[in-house]
Amino acid sequence: VRGAGPMDCESRRGAFFHPLMAFTPEGIPLGVAWHKLWTREKIETNASPEEKNKDRKHKPIEDKESIRWLEGFRAARKAASACPQSTCICIGDSESDIYEVFAERRTEPAMTSEEVAVPSLHLLVRACQNRATETGSLLEDVRQSPCLFNNTLHISARKAKTNATKGRRQSSREARTAEVQVRAATVTLNPPWRYGQVLPPLSINVVLVEETDRSAEAEAVQWLLLTTLPINTTEQVQQIVEHYCVRWQIEVYFRTLKSGCRENVSDLSAQAAAESAVTAVEKLKKAVGIPERIRDIGGREDQLERFIEAISKAARTGKIGDGKGCVSQDEQVIRIRTGEPGAEAI
Repeated sequence: VRGAGPMDCESRRGAFFHPLMAFTPEGIPLGVAWHKLWTREKIETNASPEEKNKDRKHKPIEDKESIRWLEGFRAARKAASACPQSTCICIGDSESDIYEVFAERRTEPAMTSEEVAVPSLHLLVRACQNRATETGSLLEDVRQSPCLFNNTLHISARKAKTNATKGRRQSSREARTAEVQVRAATVTLNPPWRYGQVLPPLSINVVLVEETDRSAEAEAVQWLLLTTLPINTTEQVQQIVEHYCVRWQIEVYFRTLKSGCRENVSDLSAQAAAESAVTAVEKLKKAVGIPERIRDIGGREDQLERFIEAISKAARTGKIGDGKGCVSQDEQVIRIRTGEPGAEAI
């Protein structure tokens, strides 16, 4: 594959794709607002873990691949500023638990001195570490708060991608139900050390979804969510948990990209890779059900075959993602405007 780079080892070649995708609170995909695609020139194979860790700590975020999370947040901020009447939330998994993302401003810079910058974007991130706070740690602080409500989660079964998978979030598990407690608190994070700069302490809201009574065989459920969204009421906390659940739709996106599109890529040069990414995005819009691709068409039974023939002819490309058509019979149809029932309403 021309233009491909090493992945986690020299024998695995390919490219990395990092999309910023927009969804409604109900999980309906609206499209890709921004994306970044890159390849690695090389990977360090001879350095010791200690040497790699030292290099990582002394390297600025601008020189790391994790800069993509900061760039994505800035792209989301720009998109949010274009729709000030909407509440926009940038949601990320534990990979985006980066202090610089929390410290990034949530408003676009004011164009004039008379303009007042109003926060246009909220942040919701699943923590990957128990960060230090002014009074202890994230878990210590939020566990001191009273339980706001209990909930029952249905945990799906999962099979590890490889036998070598060691992370608890990637390991195999059995399907089960879990009883969780939900707590929330506001904390002040202690800034981490950064080579050549001093980061400020930050106030942020924390929501903990945690399984407290479990069997020894199962890994406990624990979501430690960091957010700028308000937590003043139980309803607001419930909404934060619901918002984070929408993040699962990006996993559907990637599953479709990897197994549904099945594109044969032979050229991963910068230009070709960018074009392939755009093409894949358009196919994904079909595959994951973008609203503009969903149509409900009503008609009389004697027109059924004509409908099927016309829709199939217009929508068929012969490639994965063309979609499916379903035929059902409505018991009753009413024209809302006039109240007409039956065939007259069609």
